[in-house]
Amino acid sequence: MFYKDDLGVKIMDKYMTEISIIKEIVDADFDEKLKIYHNYSDIINDYTITFVDEEYGKDNYRYMLDVLRIDSKLIFSPFHANKLFTLFPGFVSPLSPLAYFFDISLDTSIVSYIDRFQRGLELETNPLSMVRELGKHRRFASTVNLSPYLNENCLFKGKVDELHIENIYNFFFYLNKFHHKFNWVAKRKSKKATELIVKNQELLFNSPLADRFKHQFKIIHSTMLKMALINLCKADKKSKILTLLDFMATDIKAMDICLLEISAVYFLKKQALSFFGKVQKGNSKILETIRNLSWDIFHLRYQEFLLSVKPVKRADVNLVLFCTLDRRLLEIKEIIKLKAVAYNSKTINYYPFYHSESVLKLLSTEEISKYFNANSHFDRISTKMGIDYDALISDLEREVEKEYSK
Repeated sequence: MFYKDDLGVKIMDKYMTEISIIKEIVDADFDEKLKIYHNYSDIINDYTITFVDEEYGKDNYRYMLDVLRIDSKLIFSPFHANKLFTLFPGFVSPLSPLAYFFDISLDTSIVSYIDRFQRGLELETNPLSMVRELGKHRRFASTVNLSPYLNENCLFKGKVDELHIENIYNFFFYLNKFHHKFNWVAKRKSKKATELIVKNQELLFNSPLADRFKHQFKIIHSTMLKMALINLCKADKKSKILTLLDFMATDIKAMDICLLEISAVYFLKKQALSFFGKVQKGNSKILETIRNLSWDIFHLRYQEFLLSVKPVKRADVNLVLFCTLDRRLLEIKEIIKLKAVAYNSKTINYYPFYHSESVLKLLSTEEISKYFNANSHFDRISTKMGIDYDALISDLEREVEKEYSK
């Protein structure tokens, strides 16, 4: 917990200075980016910044996309374009070499499709096509990330249960059996891969990082519940946005531009945005629907964290892709595309910057200052530890259930 004493003020001043410099770099032209980075390298020397640059960036994703040959609409990076440039500690010039590692997250449904196919159950046309396509690529197994599936099913339990261990084994066995002459080799490799991923995931589930992920999910879930309530109000989009901002500032102590961007589109399109198509009165499973949507957004946001992970010592930058058959998720992906992400290698904190921040354009200078100034930020992080998010979510769920049953 932060306290507004001299030390706390110094920490906050340092943080605000660093973020201000990074934002200036992100918004500047390419040549100016390099100049600012060099001028302030002593202040931001713990940060790596990856940003989109159509002219000077390299299409680092092309190799994996060419190998997988999956419809580019179904597998995508979190960025609004694939030409990326990275500024990192020790950066000397644009010719500085970098070693990349690829990380491909699968939507939860794809893991389930492969598990079902391995068990001999029938699949519909699109899932079957995706499963068969993935089975062709041996290298895919070494880059796959099952975090969406494991986080959604196991994060709050703190362990991976036998059912999900079996599903993961079936997943790896399906991939391995195409590339090994003997079944026993495929089984051994699948068993080893399953044991490794379960061990690593349970280490994460019982680390301080797990608390951060749980907290982020609760922020997303409570905001989605509040959005559903606000959307029932007869008010214009800006009024709804301001109501949501007050909720973020007062109730959950978290100003999330990503969720604000999603809400702006939702408040305008309502159920015409198919992602929210089932959020309507008369849905007897309204709470389950909203919880599932919250997980969907969490999975996309988790990619920002993965961009800050260095999975192997010799890799400088982790590049992530997300693979899904869910067209509703593709809608949301178009709303929250990254233009840059910065991460601090010491604190493991990451800071996303989005391609479109249309919500801020709706607000006046006074409104932006009210919600986003340094003092307000300090007050939020210094008091959020006292919030009972579980109780808050329970209250919101009761209200949503009541309002949507009318």
